[in-house]
Amino acid sequence: DSRDKAQDLYHNLEIFDKISAQLTLAIKVRDVLKLEKAIDGARVAEDLPKNMEEYGTVQKLLAEANELLKVLREEDALREELLQLISTKDRIAIEKSESLKRAFKIPGLNDVTMKARILLRQQQQALNTSKKVIMSEHRDILDEFVAKYSVVLPAYDIEEIKEKWLSKRRDILYNSLDGALSEGNEKNIVRFLKQFDDYVSSKSIDPDDPYNKPLVDLVARSRMYLSSYYEATEHLDEALKSPYSVEKLKNAIELGTPFKLLEERVSRAKSILNKEAAKHEVLKRLQAGMQSGNVQDLENAIRFAAEKSVPGTLDAIKEATKVLERLKKLAKLRAKLEHGL
Repeated sequence: DSRDKAQDLYHNLEIFDKISAQLTLAIKVRDVLKLEKAIDGARVAEDLPKNMEEYGTVQKLLAEANELLKVLREEDALREELLQLISTKDRIAIEKSESLKRAFKIPGLNDVTMKARILLRQQQQALNTSKKVIMSEHRDILDEFVAKYSVVLPAYDIEEIKEKWLSKRRDILYNSLDGALSEGNEKNIVRFLKQFDDYVSSKSIDPDDPYNKPLVDLVARSRMYLSSYYEATEHLDEALKSPYSVEKLKNAIELGTPFKLLEERVSRAKSILNKEAAKHEVLKRLQAGMQSGNVQDLENAIRFAAEKSVPGTLDAIKEATKVLERLKKLAKLRAKLEHGL
């Protein structure tokens, strides 16, 4: 019997040692699978004598293993939750995450918290870079930014940056075009209208969007301005060609007067019109004087023409002078005949 008892004791000790070794190793490596296996294997201890000191040791290790398993399972659940959150790239949610705050206190989740830190740092760098992108008028720079940083920024950040870029372009374009229109700067008006067309063709600006109505209305006014400007330019160019037409000059001056860029040509047209009007008045008086056959009237007309000294009237003055001489001769001859009678 003593031999059997000794063998049973030895056998029991071996089992206790094996269970203790498995539990100790699993606790040391903090491995969930090893812990589950070791805990499951420790069930056989319930069939062993509970009065043995080793039984108490196993129970302590078993309690420690169960507690550690619970902690590790909670860590795994927290890890899974945080990895899922990180995969969404939701910057605001990550920054406000209470789970992440808890994870920072758990050494076993350092790998996850590091991923979160790296992502948040990359997102902040992207947001800093976006400030320069928003100030750039080039769409390709915005597109390059979106392609590069959409892997780290959430969709709402990307959309907000695109909207800020568009809003900035819209405001700058409106102010620039409005200024060019106020100044009557035809070259800048053309440049900014082309910019608007480029934005529309690239779908950066939707002309049907009510939010863009002020800009669209300004573009319409600018196009009307250019149309009137080109029409006035064409009429002035035609009116300034010799031989001049008083009617063409008057019409061109009326069309060109509102445009600052046409001031010089309008001024030339007015100068020519004044000369043509003076010429017309001189010729009219000379013609009337010659047709009247009245020496005094013709002399007055010739004197008026000489005082005005309008280019293009010299031949008419010479002709009128000859007519005056003939009228004077006829007057003398008529006086002699009347005297003789």
